[in-house]
Amino acid sequence: MVANYSRLVIDLNRRPKDLTVIPPISDGILIPGNLSLPQADRDARGYTFHAPYHQAIEELIARRSANGACPVFFGIHSFTPSFHGTPRPWHAGVLWDRDPRIALPLLRALRTHTEFFIGDNEPYSGRHTADYTIDTHAESRGMAHVGIEIRQDLIADAAGEERWATILGDALASVLADDSVYAPLSPVNPMS
Repeated sequence: MVANYSRLVIDLNRRPKDLTVIPPISDGILIPGNLSLPQADRDARGYTFHAPYHQAIEELIARRSANGACPVFFGIHSFTPSFHGTPRPWHAGVLWDRDPRIALPLLRALRTHTEFFIGDNEPYSGRHTADYTIDTHAESRGMAHVGIEIRQDLIADAAGEERWATILGDALASVLADDSVYAPLSPVNPMS
C-alpha cells in the first residue's frame, strides 16, 4: 500500500487516537492546517485516509494468507537528511523489534555496500511504540517483518529510486530465499 500524501496530513504509522497522528508541529515547524483542528476534522481524516489504508493492508494479508501461507511484511519509509538541524549520517536504516529473521540478514546484505552507512534501528527504532503498522498487522500475527528507511535525498529522482529499488531488491531476494521467514512465530500483542 502506498500513502501518496504527506504524513503531515495524517501519519499512517501512528495509532488512530495518538495525538501525533495529525502532528501540529514537525521538525520545529508549526503545521497551520493541523493547529486547533476540530475533532470532527480529525475524525474525517481518519475515516478518509487512515482507516482505508489499514483496511487495504488487512485485505491484502487475508488474500495472501488464504491458502494457509504466512506472508512477510515490509514497511518502507523515507527520512529527512537532517532533523532539528542535526545531520543524519545514515543512508538507510533497518528497523526491527523482537523478530530478527528478516532484519539481521537484511542488515548484513545491505552492509556489503561499504559506501553506505546502514543503521540498525536508526534513524528510528522498530522498538518504539509509534510503529503502529508493523505492530498491528505483522507482529500481532507472528509474521516475519521489517521496517526500512531510506534517506530522502538518495531517492529524490528516478535514478536514485531505481538504484535503491535494485539494492533493496537484491538484498531482500537473498533474505527471502530462507524458508524460515514464512513460518509464523507466536503472535505479539501490539499493546505489550
